[in-house]
Order: sequence, then structure tokens, then C-alpha cells
Amino acid sequence: MDEFGSRLARSAAVGEYGVVLAATPAYERAPDPVGLIRDDPIGVDQTSLGVIARASTLRQLGRYLDARKCDEAAERAVENRTLQASARLGLAADAVGTADPSLARQWLAAAGSIEDAAVRVLAGWVATEIALMSGDASAAVSGSAECVSLARQAGLRWHLAKSLLFAGVAQVVGGRAEAGLGDLVEAAAAARAYPAPAVGWVVAAVLADHDPNRRQAWHAEAVAAVGEIADGLPSDVRLEWLGRSDVRRFTV
Repeated sequence: MDEFGSRLARSAAVGEYGVVLAATPAYERAPDPVGLIRDDPIGVDQTSLGVIARASTLRQLGRYLDARKCDEAAERAVENRTLQASARLGLAADAVGTADPSLARQWLAAAGSIEDAAVRVLAGWVATEIALMSGDASAAVSGSAECVSLARQAGLRWHLAKSLLFAGVAQVVGGRAEAGLGDLVEAAAAARAYPAPAVGWVVAAVLADHDPNRRQAWHAEAVAAVGEIADGLPSDVRLEWLGRSDVRRFTV
């Protein structure tokens, strides 16, 4: 299980989205998702891990409103403090996805103080995204750097790869292109080594746009990672995901 709370959380993180969708009910379409969670015989906390993983998957597929329904259900059902914080950070990320920084800030604040290192890194990512949305590159650079430091210290390999992605993007946006490219190249290597195609394709896509000397190589790497993720998706979800503008250019 390494740095994740469940097998499904790891699957959602690395890009095995089809695994998560097949293993969890469609809470986003259930008339009473909270009741569905509370009635599950494996227990509220264990079930909520799956719900949060499903929300993460839906968010990565661009289905932010469906992700929010899952995160809302988990947030209302759980009593475990860390899981509740995770659900609230998911809701903050959902708000980022729908371009609502004010709501994202509210959910980030609601998550409160967090002891778990992996969840603290997640909170840092959300804060970085809010800063980027708000045009505060300085806060994004400092916040993402803290995520990198925490992930390194805690030995969180996947979290480190994604933190380096955030740090690289923040520095490029903040006018520190050379340092940003260094972080992004390290992120690509970390995602490749894990392996985590869900992180890898995004890193390679950013590098394809900002590293002209290796543009073709980064494009090819993004294409390979996108193909790996797509191969594991149900056919209808695959077509929808591959049709997204940010993904479509890496399908050939």
C-alpha cells in the first residue's frame, strides 16, 4: 500500500482509472450516496476510501461535478479526522476544477490542521493551484517547494513526483524557467520510475511546450503515457477522455 491508504487510492493516483471505476459503485448517480456508504458492510471508513478514490478518478477525467458529489458524500459520512480532511481537500480540488477559487479556499480552510504527511502534501497542492489561479506566482512557488520538501523527507515517491510537477509549473509561471525545467525533468524521471503515467503524461506535456530542444521526445513520452491510461478505460470513458482538448493532441 506504501504511501496510499488503499489499493484503489493508489490506482487512482497512478492512472489505473478503469480499475477504480469498475471496483466502486456510481455514488455520483445514487439517490442517497451517504446512506449507501453507511450501509456498506465493510465499514464507513473503508468504503469512504473507495469513494474518495472514485472522486479523484472522476476529477482526473475532467468530471468535476460528479467528483464533487462523491467527495460530498464521503465528507458527510466519515468520522475519521484524516479521511474527512481528505474529502474536504477533494472538494477544494473539485472547486479548482470548476474555476471557483473562493469555494476552493473555503474547503481548504475547512480541512483544518493535518498530521498525515501525504494529506498535508495534498493540501499544499490545492493551495498551489489556488495561488496559480489567483495570479500569485510567488505563493505558488513557495507552497509547491514546501510540498517537495515534505514529500522528500517522508519518502513519498509518488507525492514527490507530483510535487515536482507543481513546483516546475509554478516556477515557469513565475519567470524562473531554468529552475522550473529542472524540477519538471526530475518529475518526469520520478513518474517514469514509479511508474505513474497519470503524472508522467502531464509532466511530458508541459515539457513539450517549454523544452524546445527535446520537444519531440517529450511529445512521444506524453503520447505513450496517454495511451497506457486509455488502454485501461472503458470504451465510452476512453472516447470522452481522449476527446478532451488537453489530451487529444497526445493521441497521435
